[in-house]
Amino acid sequence: MKTMLKLSVLLLFCAGAVYAGVRAAEFKVQGPVLTVTATPDHAAIFVDGDFAGCASPERTLSNLQPGKHAVKAIADGYVTGTKIVQLDGEDRTVTLELAPVEKASLSLASTPPGATVIVDGHDRGRTPLTLPDLAPGRHAVEFILTNYIPQLRHVSSASGKNLELTADLQHRQEMAYRARMKNDPGEIAVYNDLAELLFVLGRFDEAADMYVRGYIATGKYEKRDRSNGKNAKKLEAGPLARHLDSKRVFDNLHNLAMLKAIESGEDSPLLLKKAKSIPWAQYKDQYFTAFENLAEKNRDNPELQLELLDICAKARLYDRVGKYAVSFTGYQKANRLQCLKVLRLVEAAAKVAPQDQQPQLLESWRKLLAFSKPKLEKSAYAADYFMMQARLAKATKNRPEELKASRAAIKYQKNARIANSWRLDLANLYHQDRQQEEYVKLLQAISESKVRNDPSVIRADKLLEEIRKAEKPAPEKPAVEKPTPEKEKPTAPKP
Repeated sequence: MKTMLKLSVLLLFCAGAVYAGVRAAEFKVQGPVLTVTATPDHAAIFVDGDFAGCASPERTLSNLQPGKHAVKAIADGYVTGTKIVQLDGEDRTVTLELAPVEKASLSLASTPPGATVIVDGHDRGRTPLTLPDLAPGRHAVEFILTNYIPQLRHVSSASGKNLELTADLQHRQEMAYRARMKNDPGEIAVYNDLAELLFVLGRFDEAADMYVRGYIATGKYEKRDRSNGKNAKKLEAGPLARHLDSKRVFDNLHNLAMLKAIESGEDSPLLLKKAKSIPWAQYKDQYFTAFENLAEKNRDNPELQLELLDICAKARLYDRVGKYAVSFTGYQKANRLQCLKVLRLVEAAAKVAPQDQQPQLLESWRKLLAFSKPKLEKSAYAADYFMMQARLAKATKNRPEELKASRAAIKYQKNARIANSWRLDLANLYHQDRQQEEYVKLLQAISESKVRNDPSVIRADKLLEEIRKAEKPAPEKPAVEKPTPEKEKPTAPKP
């Protein structure tokens, strides 16, 4: 038993010795040596993806197997270099010269400007600014400004590229107002507060749009409660901080915003009231185009066309007066008073318009009278209607029509003084036409009306008195006897 144990131990010892000899022989056989140098010398060396150390100044690798190997050098701020090396039993030396990385450029801006810029955790200044030395790769850029919500953006840069990044920062109070407006569009106060804030921030275009949105909202919600009525008056007054707009930029933007809303068909009473203050001469074509579109889209509201006519008449744009007057005949829902107003506007324009524009106005006047006839000829405004017919006939030199319309006007006129004044005018027409009988009848009718202190009655009485005097035959003068000359008595002769 002991002999067997000794034999086993001996066999194990021999096997170990043989294995150790073989391994020693293997280690004694060295492979080819690869020496790697790189510029810069602090570059990290990777062989077949495994880190092999730094090239400072060179890196020697002796445990590589024969064959192809990928050698890579990496350094911060340099372009990565890679080479494929073939090892065939001989030692090799590889040199990798890395080129510096070309920096990217990043231009930063914000609305409003002055925001602090944090890039990858480092404060780089305030907007607007340009970063000319941004390393390629992905970067986190944060914009921070007091009273504004911070904004985080990410940008990926590449070598040699010029990038731009702009952040639109949201004011905290503005966001709160917009949330209130979204929750309750009928709260007039929020329109005024937000518009005032935008004005103070210098965002005049947005402030102008917000004021106009408020005007439109008042048409729907002003009467909802008492506070809305009070805030509508504040909204109408406009910005409190007008001193911030010394160049009056806001006024121009505000006028344009109102015209744009009107052109789209908005007809809020407050909007139209504010629009009347717009200097039409400054926005001539845009102004009238806006109101034309508004009137066209609201054909159930002839009052809009009346407003347009009134503006044109005051501006002495007689060609437009004639044009819009004819357009008014398409408003079938126009009431009697509106028809009368349009007729008066056109008549007033026809009296003062230049000679070359009068034919168009007279034709518009004629069409309006025909359009208004069913509404006015048997109404409380019949007298005014027929008198306008008479004046049109006079302007067009149509004497029979003038006489006929004048008689109809007098018939419907209930005011005795006005009726007498018209009778006197008609009497003068008959006098001019040498119709003495009609002339006298009218004067007698005026005299018999017995209206006290009526200039027409006083004038008629004088004319009748003159007629009576003219008709009364002159008394015959008595014949005057001529005195006969006395015969001279004979004188006695002197002694």
